[in-house]
Amino acid sequence: MTFDSDELPPQATVLVVDDYRDIVNILTLLLTSHGMNVLQAYSGAECLELVRTHPVDLVLLDVMMPDMDGLAVCAALKRISPALPIILMTADMTIREAARHLDVSGYIVKPFKPADLLARIRTHLHWYTEN
Repeated sequence: MTFDSDELPPQATVLVVDDYRDIVNILTLLLTSHGMNVLQAYSGAECLELVRTHPVDLVLLDVMMPDMDGLAVCAALKRISPALPIILMTADMTIREAARHLDVSGYIVKPFKPADLLARIRTHLHWYTEN
């Protein structure tokens, strides 16, 4: 698959995971306005079920969630699909060390600029679709 480096891959599917529905809805609007398919999950368990049952190209994963935090979800996702790109979303700058140990694709600190998030997604989807 080839595409311009300034574009997002066509028909790529991003799973947005956050316990705040408003954040999920805002991210869904942003991503769909750039041609992405979006799946939504509001908990770690829901995220894991969707990854098992639907093709997903990238996961945007909140770190601070009740019941199962994003780091535990990330570890479970890596057991299901080791190459799946995961971008952690967090307000906690100390997450870098934990992210490094979990082999995530990256993280973005909240609040973030939409252009920064899109650039990060674009980078990891290009890598994922080329390998």
